[in-house]
Amino acid sequence: MPLVPLALVASLASLVPLASAQAVFVVDDDPGAGVTHSTIAAALAVAGPLDRVDVRPGTYGRFDLVRPTRLMGEAGVVVTGESRIINLPASSTTVVTDLELERLIMSTCAGTVLLDALTVTAGHSSFRAAACDDVRVRALVAAPPLATGPALVEISASRVQFDDCLIQAGPESDRDNGQHGLTAVNSSFVHFTGTTVTGGRGGDYTDPAAPGQAGLGGNGLSVNSSDIRLVGSTVMGGGGGLDLTQPFGDAPNGTGFRSCGGLHDRWDTMISGGNEPMNSNAQGPVENFTCGAAYNGGATLPGFYLTGTTFLPGSPVTMTMRSGAGGQLTIILGRIPVSIPVMGSRIPLLVQRARSAPLGTVPISGEITIPFAVPGPLTRGTVMFLQTERDSAINGLEMSNATAIIVR
Repeated sequence: MPLVPLALVASLASLVPLASAQAVFVVDDDPGAGVTHSTIAAALAVAGPLDRVDVRPGTYGRFDLVRPTRLMGEAGVVVTGESRIINLPASSTTVVTDLELERLIMSTCAGTVLLDALTVTAGHSSFRAAACDDVRVRALVAAPPLATGPALVEISASRVQFDDCLIQAGPESDRDNGQHGLTAVNSSFVHFTGTTVTGGRGGDYTDPAAPGQAGLGGNGLSVNSSDIRLVGSTVMGGGGGLDLTQPFGDAPNGTGFRSCGGLHDRWDTMISGGNEPMNSNAQGPVENFTCGAAYNGGATLPGFYLTGTTFLPGSPVTMTMRSGAGGQLTIILGRIPVSIPVMGSRIPLLVQRARSAPLGTVPISGEITIPFAVPGPLTRGTVMFLQTERDSAINGLEMSNATAIIVR
């Protein structure tokens, strides 16, 4: 276990400014001590940049977040309707954590948006980002019980990072085609680490008196003129619908990764076509690349994984860095998100480098793990940014995804 990085992490209390200097608003649908607002929308209407809005358990209506605020819920917070994060300025950081939302839409966000431990429940377009420069998502769960539209997660003209997320399209109830897990269009860049993306099952054809056919299986990823990076992830197509009126009329199973155009990276990732057990067709294609879509070589790519239960001060957290064996790994820590191009790496520097420390050579196992506790002096809403870089004689310099510890 590297000792220098442990000391480095322990020093974060002096590196990151505490959150207590900003105003704190408390939302609760039951009046009580310390409560400032009964709705999230009312609190956000008065909260300024870097203020914190704490939401207690309850059911609330939709909201618009238009300033770089820290919106923090907890278990039992449910938000109905379509909530929006819009028009955020450059060089700003917005934090949203621990909410169950029906639908979350982001648009025209020039700053960094951190989304942590969110659940979205709508049957289609439940998570959408358009014209957003830097969205970083960790521990998102998008797995509705039923699909109601063509795609579950939609990315357009945006840079989005998904870490440790579950994107699982629901099945169709009728003979409609299966839902795509995620679509990316209009020169987007989507970076997956430790994430599962699954297309939805097509609907069955059950009524011989009605014209039609069973629904096609949905694609796991459906991409047009955009780039994808897959590290330590799983992508699966959805199963084709069954024709229950005649033999061998079942719809084809879905494709794992369909792309028209785009230059993609893949390492330590499983991609498979849909495979409905009762379907008479063969398993769906792993990939369907057209319009010049291709993989960008075969380099081993670093991935940064963060696991913890509560992220409260003093609670245990584990950082795991994975990469191909060999090469020198360095951890970078800071308090400000950035996006600075790094020569030789498709991933930019995403953390303003305040401190760094070498982790040594990546072992044969391809994994370095560092357990530590969230520093005690840090208060709710404090954010610590981390990223790793790997320098290899074979593959050159390559940056990992960046992650953020958001103190609860």
